[in-house]
Amino acid sequence: MTIVHSSNILKFKTLISLACLVLFLVACKTKKAVQEPVGLSKYSEWTDYERKSFDTAFFNAQKEKQNGNVEKAIDLFSQCLTIDSKNAPVMFELSQLYVNTNQLSQALFYAKNAVELDESNIWYKYLLANIYKVNGDFGKEIDVLKQILSEKPRAVELNFSLAEAYLKNKEYQKALGQLDLVEKSLGLSPELSVQRQKIHIQKGDLEGAVAEVKRLIKEFPDDKETYHMLGNLLTVNSELEKAVEVYNDLLAKDPTDGKAHFYLFEIYKKLGEEEKSRAHLEEAFSGNFLSIEEKMKIVFGYYQLIEIDSVALDLTNDLVKKSLELHPKEKGLHAIAGDIGLKEGDTLLAINHYEKAYENGLDDFNVLIQLMNLNFELSNYESVKKYAEEGVEKYPFQAISYLYGGTVMSLLEDYQGAIDYLEKGSGYVFNNPELQVQFYSSLGDAFHKLEKHKESDSYYDKALVQKPDNALVLNNYAYYLSLRNEDLEKAEQMILKALVLEPESSSYLDTYGWILFQQKKYDSAAEWIKKAIDVDENPSAEVYEHYGDALFKSGKIDEALKYWKLAVEAPGEASEFLNKKISTKRFYE
Repeated sequence: MTIVHSSNILKFKTLISLACLVLFLVACKTKKAVQEPVGLSKYSEWTDYERKSFDTAFFNAQKEKQNGNVEKAIDLFSQCLTIDSKNAPVMFELSQLYVNTNQLSQALFYAKNAVELDESNIWYKYLLANIYKVNGDFGKEIDVLKQILSEKPRAVELNFSLAEAYLKNKEYQKALGQLDLVEKSLGLSPELSVQRQKIHIQKGDLEGAVAEVKRLIKEFPDDKETYHMLGNLLTVNSELEKAVEVYNDLLAKDPTDGKAHFYLFEIYKKLGEEEKSRAHLEEAFSGNFLSIEEKMKIVFGYYQLIEIDSVALDLTNDLVKKSLELHPKEKGLHAIAGDIGLKEGDTLLAINHYEKAYENGLDDFNVLIQLMNLNFELSNYESVKKYAEEGVEKYPFQAISYLYGGTVMSLLEDYQGAIDYLEKGSGYVFNNPELQVQFYSSLGDAFHKLEKHKESDSYYDKALVQKPDNALVLNNYAYYLSLRNEDLEKAEQMILKALVLEPESSSYLDTYGWILFQQKKYDSAAEWIKKAIDVDENPSAEVYEHYGDALFKSGKIDEALKYWKLAVEAPGEASEFLNKKISTKRFYE
């Protein structure tokens, strides 16, 4: 992890101050330029027309610049130069505009001309030095900065800029020399020390950088940040054991130092000492040293390993829990916690965390899918309905929300509501035959419940066009035809095809038996329905009742009565005539 130090604070403050001074100077110079431009002729010697034209163009140029109309401002300042071709303030204004539009060759041209026309103006030189810096021409930047320093020897802050230029130009000793001058004026400071470290590191002198930090520690023995600097440098220099000593010394003084714990986590990880590494990481996660973004990055890194490393799952779980104690509303953490709950088979925990992720604003359709799916598994149909409605509203072109909505509406016996969902959602299915089949078969089911058999059959036919070998669709379509005692030959062909695909399916065996029953082949019907009972550990009431019906029609009344009674105790729904069949020992339909 990279440490963010305050090393450039002084330099940044200086640059900000310079920027403000430049703006102030421009304002002052503008007035002076209008009164007495620096050019070939004196402003007082111009004709009235020249003065009026120059003043108008200059004023309008400043106005356009302030309004952000850079091209218009450039045109108007250029008009000023047609009147006074050697006007330094106008050159300065044009240079700044070209810098702002990243036209650096033009910017350099006008900045150099401004300096040549008015060598006494230090701000023109600042601008020129900055352009050289942006262009990577550090030698010329150094020359200009040295000129400025010769004119403003007390501007200590300029030594930082010059040291930075020397550093970029790889003149390391000169860079250090400039910082020596700063130290003589201001004394040793953490900011200055970090600049020195930067120079030593760039020249490949890590020992020099370490020595610099130790000098700082001697000067500021109570500053924990200096110890962190030393630990980092030792780590970079592969002196890991020494770095461990530094951080352990810090923790002896302050056991809650999260930064020290985190760096020890990284070091022990490099050393392969996983137990110690994990212990320090958990300590680091217990505080606020790491930002939530950094914690999320680390957590996600371990989360990606859980499929191949069982230890990673436990560690991820621990880190998520510790993070949520400090960040209870962090939606990303709740999403990962939901995934972990799902991975561990704790459906309720998964739902709880997915709900919190969603409630805290996580805009992730996958989380919404999980909420629909997990609640569906638990038969929480009202919750599924709620999330399906929100899915349709937030993601109107995602077909899956309509499928969940339609399915749960059917289960809640609102079949027309189911059809509304399913017909609309099927229009958002593209290049996904499997999903399209689910829509069509669900529509077939819903229309069947409303006894709209033409529509039901039509959707089942569409489903089979998409997937002719879909065993579930073949079974359901065949069973609905058998219930209506219609097109039994087609129904038989479909169920036999389904049984080739899934020969041990109790439901499919029962469907074939019932088709045979409707064809009045009662002995064969009883044989196939008995197979359905034998392959199912917990047969449904419907299957038991069907078997009883087939036995009754085969003349085996006592056996029929036995299985009708079993149907009463079995799971699922039987026909409305079951109790009457038992009490009268007769068959009804």
